[in-house]
Amino acid sequence: MIPVWEHFEDLEEILYVADVETYELVYLNRYGRSVFRIEDEDNYAGKKCYEVLQGRREPCPFCTNSQLKEGKFIEWTYRNPLLKAPYRIKDTIVEYEGRQYRMEFAMDVEKEKQEAQKLDLAAVRHYEELINECFLKVRAVTDMDEALSFMLHYLGTHISCNAVMIYESRERKWLLNTYSWSRTEKAPEKKLLELSVAEPVTKWYETFFHNEPLLLTDMEKLCRDMPALSKVLSPEQVRRMILIPLLAKAEVVGFVRIDDPPEKQMSAVAEMCKILSHFIVSLIQQRDLIRNLEQISFRDQMTGAMNRYALNSYLARAHLERDMGLIYCDLIGLKRVNDRFGHASGDRTIIQAYQVLGGMFPEDQIFRMGGDEFLVVREGVGREKFQESVEQLKAAAVSSRCWLSIGSAWCQAGGKSFNDLMNEADENMYENKRTYYRLCGLTDGLEEHRVEHDDRELVQSQDALHAFVRDCYFDVTSFLKSLTMTGSSFYIYFGDMRKNLYYISDNLKEDFCFPGNIVPNFVSLLEQRIYGPDQQMHVEDTRAMLREKRESHSVRYRIYDKNGELTWLHCRGIMKWNEDKTEPLFFSGSMVSLKNESEVDPITGLLNLSLALKRISEFNRLGIETMLMCIVLRKFSDVNHVFGRDIGDAVMKEIGWQLERNLGVQFYFYRIDGARFLAVSQTVLEPEGAVASIQKIIKDIFRKYKIHVVSPCAIGVLHSAAGQREAQELVDNVITAAHTAKAFPDLDYLEFSSHMTKTYQEHTDMSMALNACIEHGFQGFRIVIQPQVETKNGRMFGGEVLLRWKNEGKEISPSKFVPILEQTGMIAPVGKWILEETMRKGKEILKYQPDFRLSVNVSYLQIMDQKFFPFLEDTMERFQIPAENLLIELTETHFDEMPEHLQRFIRQCKQIGIRFALDDFGSAYSGLQLLLQYPADLIKLDRTLMREITTSKEKMRFIMSVVYACHQFGKEVCVEGVETKEELDIVRQTECDFIQGFYFYKPLEWEEMRQVLESQKKEDILSWK
Repeated sequence: MIPVWEHFEDLEEILYVADVETYELVYLNRYGRSVFRIEDEDNYAGKKCYEVLQGRREPCPFCTNSQLKEGKFIEWTYRNPLLKAPYRIKDTIVEYEGRQYRMEFAMDVEKEKQEAQKLDLAAVRHYEELINECFLKVRAVTDMDEALSFMLHYLGTHISCNAVMIYESRERKWLLNTYSWSRTEKAPEKKLLELSVAEPVTKWYETFFHNEPLLLTDMEKLCRDMPALSKVLSPEQVRRMILIPLLAKAEVVGFVRIDDPPEKQMSAVAEMCKILSHFIVSLIQQRDLIRNLEQISFRDQMTGAMNRYALNSYLARAHLERDMGLIYCDLIGLKRVNDRFGHASGDRTIIQAYQVLGGMFPEDQIFRMGGDEFLVVREGVGREKFQESVEQLKAAAVSSRCWLSIGSAWCQAGGKSFNDLMNEADENMYENKRTYYRLCGLTDGLEEHRVEHDDRELVQSQDALHAFVRDCYFDVTSFLKSLTMTGSSFYIYFGDMRKNLYYISDNLKEDFCFPGNIVPNFVSLLEQRIYGPDQQMHVEDTRAMLREKRESHSVRYRIYDKNGELTWLHCRGIMKWNEDKTEPLFFSGSMVSLKNESEVDPITGLLNLSLALKRISEFNRLGIETMLMCIVLRKFSDVNHVFGRDIGDAVMKEIGWQLERNLGVQFYFYRIDGARFLAVSQTVLEPEGAVASIQKIIKDIFRKYKIHVVSPCAIGVLHSAAGQREAQELVDNVITAAHTAKAFPDLDYLEFSSHMTKTYQEHTDMSMALNACIEHGFQGFRIVIQPQVETKNGRMFGGEVLLRWKNEGKEISPSKFVPILEQTGMIAPVGKWILEETMRKGKEILKYQPDFRLSVNVSYLQIMDQKFFPFLEDTMERFQIPAENLLIELTETHFDEMPEHLQRFIRQCKQIGIRFALDDFGSAYSGLQLLLQYPADLIKLDRTLMREITTSKEKMRFIMSVVYACHQFGKEVCVEGVETKEELDIVRQTECDFIQGFYFYKPLEWEEMRQVLESQKKEDILSWK
C-alpha cells in the first residue's frame, strides 16, 4: 500500500517524514523541497532530518519523538534557523511496513497571519482539527471507494452543510457525480454532463487551474445564466455552494461541491477543503490504479478473456440465488495443431475460439480456464433462453470452423452450488463429444468406427447368448458351479434389487460363513465382514453407483474369512436399470480373491507392479495394442512432511479408489511405488479424456484435504504396438515420460519418445552425483554474484548470489542441476550452505560498500521448514550481517505453494528488517495480483519480458504500467536480462529503478567482485574530493 504521506505531495505546506529510530529523512513533499531548495529525492534520501532541515550535526534537543503517539498530534511553534522564519509545527507518528515514522507538518506563521485577517480565526482552528481527525480516520480504511464515501460523510456532518459531492471529469469530455453524501435520506441523483454544452464550466476550470475555490451565493443567477449546468447541479433548493478544484499534475480532474455550509464560515470551509483536496485526489488515483490493476490481472493476456482470478472475484460478488447456466467449452485437437503447425497456430486457434464466444456473449461472462478450456457464465437466464443460446453457440462454432466440444448445465436459483454446476457442465462436455461431432459433421472416422464396431459386437454377443439359452439345453446350476468349483478364488453373486434378495455361489457361502445360497440384504451383511478401514470405501462406492445411476462397480477391500483371517478381494459388477434409470432392477457381480498379499498395495488396495507386468505381457502375447499412463504426484513428500503420514496415506487411498471408481471399466490401475500409479487399457487409446478425468480427480482430492499444489500430478503416456517391447521396458519408458513431464507443469501429459530414456538416466546419474557432493562437504559447489546497478547512473548497489556446480571437471548448467535439487529435497541442505557462504563472503563486501544489498534465492522447501528462520537469524548474527543488507528473492511459485508457511516466514523476516524481492515477475499467469497480495519490496521483471519489449510496443506499454503501479505501491523495480545498448535505452524509458544483466556485469567470482568494489570505492573517493 502507498505510504500515507504520499497523499500530501501537492500540499501547500511543508511536510516531512523521518524514521523515529535512525532520524533518516525518508520523504519531503514538493512544497518542502522548493522551500529548502532541494532538487529531488536523491539530495536528501538517507540523510538525517536534523542535518537537512535544521543544519545541525546531532539530533535536535527539542525533538518530540519520545512524546509522539499514533493518532495524536503535538502542536508547537519554532523558528527554523535555515529558513529564518517561525513555523507552527504539528507532529504525529505513523507506522508503515512494521516501522515507525515521525510525520511533521510545518505552517508558515506569517502566511497564516495574513490569511487569518481574511478569515474567522476560531473557525480556522476548528477546521484544522477536523482535517487532522478526518485524515487519521480515513487512513484506517483500505477500500478507496469506502474511504472517499466516509470522507464525504465526515465532512458533511462536521461542517454542518446539507450535502457534499465529488464530480469527476471523464475523458476530458464528461462530468460525472461519482460520490455523494446528503443530510436527507434521499441521495442526490447522479447525472452525466457533457462539458461541451456547458461553456461556463470551462470558465470555472480557468479558476480551478490556479487551485482557487469558487464561492457561489446567487443560485438564481446560476440557473438563469447556466441552464444546461443547472440541470446537472440542480441548485434550486440550495442557497449557497462551494466548489473546490481537484488538481492532479496541473490538470483539473474534477471538483468537490459543498451545499449550504455555514454562511459566515464559507471561506474557512473552502480553505480547509483546499487542503483535503490533495488527499481526495490521492485516494482517487489509488482507486483508479487498483481498478486498472484488477482489470489487467483479471484478463488473459493472449485472448483478452476474463481469467480464473476474474472468476473468483465474480463468485465473491455473484447473486447465486438467481437462475444460473454454465457453458463449458474445450478446443478439440489443440495439441495436434501445436505439434503439426507450431504454437503460433495453436494460439490463433485459441483466439478464434474466444472470438466465437465473444460474438455470442458479453465479454465479462467469458472466462478462460486455462489451456484449451473456456467457461461461459449466464446469470439470471431462464432454462429455455439458456438452452437456445447453447444451440446457437454450437451452430456458430460450426459455421466458423472452430472445433469446440460444448457441455452445459442449468439450475434454478439456489438449486446447486456453483462448483457442482460447473462440474456437471464439465462432465457433460466430455459425454457430449460424440453428439457434437455428429452435429458439426466432424466425425473422427477411426473413433466412430471403433465405437460402432464395439456396439455391434455387444449386440451380437447378447443375441447369441439369448439364442443359445432358447434353443439349446442349458443347465444354470452346472454353469455356476463350474465357475466356482471348490478351491477356486473366483466368487459370483447376483440379486433382484427390488426385492433385495441375492443368490451367492457355494464357495462364497462357505468361505465367508453365509447361512445359505439365497441371502436377503446380502450387501449389508457383506459390509459387516469387511475390514473396518475399508468399509467406508465400499459403502460410498455402492451409494455413488445408485446416486449417479452407474452401471458398473469396481472396488478392492480386505475382508475377514471363515477363519477370521484378512484376505483381499477385488469386487466388480454390473447394474441393470429400468428404461428411464429411475429404478435398479438387477445386479450381477464377481469377486476375485487375491491370496498373495504382496500382490496388493496395502494403502490404496490397488494391485502392484508385478501383476501389471503380467497383464501387459499377456496383452503383448495376444497381439493387443495398449496404452499405458504413469501418474506421478508432484511434491508428495512435502505433503507427508507438512500434513503427516496419516493424511498422506488417506490421500493416496482416496486417489486409488476414485481412479477405479470413475475409470475402472476402461483401465486397470496399479500402484507402482511411492507417489506413482500405472494405468493400462486396451480399449482407450486416446489419452485426452482420461487425462482430464485423472487430473480432476486428483485436484478435487487435494482441494478436499486443503493441499495447495497448482499442478498436483504429471502424466506420461506410451502406446504399445503388439509385441513391440518387453513389459518391463514399457513400464520403465512410461515412468520416464511421467518424470520428464514433471518439469512441464503446463502440459496435460507427455508422450514417451526414445530421447527421454537418455535424459532420465542423466537425471538419475546427476542426482546421485549431487548427493555425493553434499555428503563430501558440498564439494564442487561454489557461489558467484551478479551485480545489480542503479538505472540513473550505472552505480552498483547490490548483487544476486547464484549457485554454481562443477562435476568431474565440467561446469554444469544451473538449469539442469537446480531443478533436481528441488525435486529431490537436496535444496534444503544446499540452501543452508549457500546462506552461510553468502554471509561469510558478504562480510568482506560490506567493508568496501556498507550499504551493499545481498540478494539470496530461497526455495519453498526451505520456507516449509520451521527451523529455517532460526537458522537464518543465527547465521546473520554469527557473521554480523545487518538485516537491511539482506534481500530474499521469492518466485511467483512460492505464492501458490503452501501459502500459510510463506506468510509466517515473511512475517518473521519483516519483524527483524529483512526485505523481499519477487523474482521472475510476469513469467507466470497470475503476476499483477501479487502486487496487492504480498509485501515484496523489490519487483524483478523476468528476462522474457525484456526480449518482448524490444519487438512489441504493446508489451512496452504493459511493462511501463507495471513499473508505474509498483512505484505507486511503494515498490522498487529491477529489470533482468539487459544485454545490449539498445535494450538499455529501451529499459530506461520504463523508469525502472535498477538493472541486472550482462550489459553491465556477468556473474562474478568473489575475487573479481572484490576488485570491482575496490575500483568503485576509489572512484567514489575521487568524486568526493
